[in-house]
Amino acid sequence: VASIAIAEAYPKAQVFGFDVFPPAIERARENAIKKAVSSHARFEVYDGVSLPSSRFDLITLFWTLHHVVDPVKLLTSVRGALTRGGTLLVLEANVAEKLEDNINTWANWLYGASMFDCAVTSATEGGPAYGALMKESEVRELAHKAGFAHFRRLPVESRWDALYEIKA
Repeated sequence: VASIAIAEAYPKAQVFGFDVFPPAIERARENAIKKAVSSHARFEVYDGVSLPSSRFDLITLFWTLHHVVDPVKLLTSVRGALTRGGTLLVLEANVAEKLEDNINTWANWLYGASMFDCAVTSATEGGPAYGALMKESEVRELAHKAGFAHFRRLPVESRWDALYEIKA
């Protein structure tokens, strides 16, 4: 959905969407045709870790990082795939740093979803199991471990989402 929206907004851009789940890629391809952006929006299945070197000006990970088994390995691959001056945008849940500040309907829903999907998916393969309540400090630490030097939370007003700009 995000890749198609970017392709619609920027018709001169070459947009690439990657996912580890083949049915998602097939659906994205169908949607790109319906939205008339298939000439500049490509979708491919990929292994979830290895991206081509120095290829992209912008990479987005929207509601993805907290699912990943090896987030540092993925972020390191992303850093290598960015062109000089390229940007990684990470969108995760807008949650508080302290557990006690996350006692609300939104966080309760996220904790529940994490128990049955997000954290479990990562944990069963030996990952860190962050779950959907991945805090800003955790995203920042992972970016630092992957070799990124610049990290900032963008001033997006959203009860649900936090958006981070990350650069090498």
